[in-house]
Amino acid sequence: MPTLRDTLSRASMSDADVDWLHRLVGDWQMVADLSFADLTLWIPVELDDHDDPFLSPWFLAAHARPTTGPNFYHDDVIGQPPTPERQRWLTQVLASGRAVTPDEMGYVREQYVPVVRRGRTIAVLVRHTDLQNMRQQGGLEVNYLQISQQLFSMIAEGAFPVEGGATGVGRGTPRVGDGVVRLTADGLIDYASPNAVSALRRLGHTDQVNGADLSRIVTDRLVEGTHVDETVPLVLTGRAPWGTEIETSGINLTLRAVPLTREAPAWAPCCCSATSPS
Repeated sequence: MPTLRDTLSRASMSDADVDWLHRLVGDWQMVADLSFADLTLWIPVELDDHDDPFLSPWFLAAHARPTTGPNFYHDDVIGQPPTPERQRWLTQVLASGRAVTPDEMGYVREQYVPVVRRGRTIAVLVRHTDLQNMRQQGGLEVNYLQISQQLFSMIAEGAFPVEGGATGVGRGTPRVGDGVVRLTADGLIDYASPNAVSALRRLGHTDQVNGADLSRIVTDRLVEGTHVDETVPLVLTGRAPWGTEIETSGINLTLRAVPLTREAPAWAPCCCSATSPS
């Protein structure tokens, strides 16, 4: 299977643009999981006079499958050419810089999102949803989809991936399945997934989760003398796109904050969290 660097070599891009796409693909599993959909990344390819006239000016460079639901594509699709209709939508989004969602075709819904860096569309991300096998929408699904749409909007504005964001921590980056917490601008929990609630329960929080202060929940349960990294307050309040790890009372808490800067109540972060015995 070709690597992303191999596929991007077919595009006429600056090193900075290539790095941006690498960071997007390195972080988009979270987006696929939150949207319950496959994601594909399409890059424009410059053709010259010596190329086959039937070649497409678009190349499918990367593909992500969700771990939260059924897959849309079961086979390797990297390198496949677009259909004429898909090529038309890709070209439109590249030219306009605006996301589009064409009319549904049978049980298929696709969303075309411009990948923007510093005001320029450098690629197009497509979200593929199998409507026939979609999960029934409850509280978790509705909140995950809301968060994913915020991230898609940020991608289209050049605000995601977050420049300077350090996501790796000691025990690895938390996944959506480990638990998701959405905070208000004041650091209060606006939504917590069932796994996130369980994580906070294991930490020792037995009160109501929604409306609680995440930073206080964690800091109130730190054992005296526990070493706390300087990034912890910023991560717990969602004010920096970093990851951190806390060990207290035999529990290891791993957190990663992603500030949501679009369609959110003021400035709200989304935190993915996981806990495990140390």
